[in-house]
Amino acid sequence: MKVSVVIPAYQAGDFIAEAIDSLLAQPNKEVEIIVVDDGSTDNTASVAARYPLKYVYQQNHGYPGVARNLGFQYCNGEYIAMLDADDLITPGRLELQAKFLDEHPEVGAVFTDYQNFCGSELYPTQFSSSPRIQGLLAGKESAVLDPHTARDILLEENFASPIVTMFRRELLKIVPGYHHIRIGEDLVWAHEIASHRSIGILKCVGALRRIHGNNFSSTQTPSGKLEYARNGIIQNALMAATESSSDLQLKIARKTRASKKSLARELANHGRFKESLEHAWTAQDLKLCLRTLVLALRGRG
Repeated sequence: MKVSVVIPAYQAGDFIAEAIDSLLAQPNKEVEIIVVDDGSTDNTASVAARYPLKYVYQQNHGYPGVARNLGFQYCNGEYIAMLDADDLITPGRLELQAKFLDEHPEVGAVFTDYQNFCGSELYPTQFSSSPRIQGLLAGKESAVLDPHTARDILLEENFASPIVTMFRRELLKIVPGYHHIRIGEDLVWAHEIASHRSIGILKCVGALRRIHGNNFSSTQTPSGKLEYARNGIIQNALMAATESSSDLQLKIARKTRASKKSLARELANHGRFKESLEHAWTAQDLKLCLRTLVLALRGRG
């Protein structure tokens, strides 16, 4: 068994059949599929039961990284890939990634481009908004990033979406899995992998990411924006804890400051002025402190 694919699923009955069908349409038929049901109460289980795969159920955690980590324990393949239950894998992607890892033993994980879609509408690819990656792939179909370069680019252009990932199962001995954070766990995981091994990128689109209410609105609502800002601070702290390069530590520190400023703004918008001031002060942003004080005074008036 060369490749195992882990699919975390929650209330995925409407989409998971399409995701599995896209996997079964791959040229390599020897693909092990593991579906980890994160406490669904819809028909996810009955849909998954129609297919030749491993089905694992767990109580709902709400963190996709937890489901992926459980799925890793059931993988037998030399290489592990991932796909979300509402997304689609493109034809031949697994074969391309496995071949790349075969040919580059120094590479721990390889990523492709991906493209969002909604209904029949396709949006620009992820790499199209990533100038550094475009530069590396100019005139080429693939590139190998040394560990430092990979971490540097990840901090600017996060290319590490789980749905386009393939990595060596042996790396689980070094980086056991995803941290239990709701947003940004993919960036932290890839940063930790790139602390030990080189990273590969392929120019092709390896997955289509479905846009719908549940995956888009979570970061657009006021509470979603607040959680997003909090998670930014957490993910930066996790990366800083393992980063050995002084120049990348400075980059992470700047990202942390930006996250604190975002959190301060969101807290002020929620009327939580004391907490907002604390984060604005630690971010050393006097203008933001004054903004928060003005909002607080207006609120009292």
